[in-house]
Amino acid sequence: MWDNVLTASLSPAGRHLIIVDDKPFFFQHYGVTDRDLERYLAAALSAGGDYADIYFEYLSSTALTVDESMVKSASQGISAGCGVRVISGERTGYAYTDDLSAERILHAARTAALIASGPAKTLSAGFQQKAARSLYPVTLPSVDAEITAKVELVMRADAAARAFDPRIKEVRASYADELRNILVVGSDGTFADDSQPLARVNVSCIARNETNSGRGTSGGGGRVALDFFFGEKTPEYFAKADFNRKQTSAFSGLIGKSVASEKVTVVDNGTMPWRRGSLNVDDEGNPTQENVLIEKGILKGYLSDKLSAKLMGMANTGNGRRESYEHIPMPRMTNTYMLAGDDDPEDIIRSVKHGVYAVNFGGGQVDITNGKFVFSASEAYLIEDGKVTAPIRGATLIGNGPEALKHVSMVGNDLKLDEGVGTCGKDGQAVPVGVGMPTTKLDKMTVGGTARKDPGGFMQ
Repeated sequence: MWDNVLTASLSPAGRHLIIVDDKPFFFQHYGVTDRDLERYLAAALSAGGDYADIYFEYLSSTALTVDESMVKSASQGISAGCGVRVISGERTGYAYTDDLSAERILHAARTAALIASGPAKTLSAGFQQKAARSLYPVTLPSVDAEITAKVELVMRADAAARAFDPRIKEVRASYADELRNILVVGSDGTFADDSQPLARVNVSCIARNETNSGRGTSGGGGRVALDFFFGEKTPEYFAKADFNRKQTSAFSGLIGKSVASEKVTVVDNGTMPWRRGSLNVDDEGNPTQENVLIEKGILKGYLSDKLSAKLMGMANTGNGRRESYEHIPMPRMTNTYMLAGDDDPEDIIRSVKHGVYAVNFGGGQVDITNGKFVFSASEAYLIEDGKVTAPIRGATLIGNGPEALKHVSMVGNDLKLDEGVGTCGKDGQAVPVGVGMPTTKLDKMTVGGTARKDPGGFMQ
């Protein structure tokens, strides 16, 4: 639901300010007090339960689309709400409201409390606010920049794409930004607030000649201000603990065991400045951190939130994330990438007699229960006798994650992170993330597509 109180998030100058302040956003603009928060948590634990938390969210956003060199859509919106969670054993009760009045929040708290059945729980004495950090110190969030500057940006992207090659016949460019203000409090004393900017630009093109056509997409962004796109990046330019707890992941019960080639080290790092997947705190109020998932082929750990950490007897990694106040948090990735190796990327190419060089991917899916995956390569080329030759269209990579990782034989020294447009979907929730990897050689992989000579279109 859209909130009609536009001024609630504005300073007297009419701008959102991302600054460290003695008073959190919801205290300043909605009059919330410590006493209110204690009342809400007491209502949530009125029927017992092991733990309760409350998540406040205020989101301002902008979206623009240019098609056929004209602005086809433009929108700005504000939404606000609050979600209350109660945990009792392995069960979770959750209720939310888009009305931030005390009456509605108390109603949501009592509704969430229905999951439990027992005497009321006593709250921890006082909230424990941790020292603030700033991974994205933006003075003027993109959401507050002039709309004319955003239109200019998207029009420049459209013009740059069309000028690249006369065979570019259709261009669609889009821009989106948001500023998310959150406050998280828990019955264990958790107290955390954050202002999270986010912006991205996407461009999609269709090229045609007399006999063929093709499509390409690109984009970039992060937790950045609008001037990021006018500077260096000009327009012209596995483990998730809840699945493992439930024994539904292909990596369940494998901590300390070999799950990949010794050349493979994978980390999840939510502390990288300005990156799309980074957060000062996760959506349960815990500081994000760098977590080693696989080290030299050995599975070292899983990503966890408060619930999975408690039930599995492991440390909380700060990966509790949610799409909005309407959703419960769950273990999610932030910025996940494979560390660079020692091999020269050119040596990797030269070592391949016949293979596929997959540069970019357009999407795919993974069956978490068995590790099987299917990914489509949006940009790929043949490798013949150690040289990159003809482009491949419609190539699909098919395999099993744990098996594929064991076939990694070379890892390049050229780690590169994505441009800042990634989104991860899980259980109907989408959150912004980052990914990256160096040039990597897999000795075995099934590649599907349409071959010129082989009607089956598959090669091993």
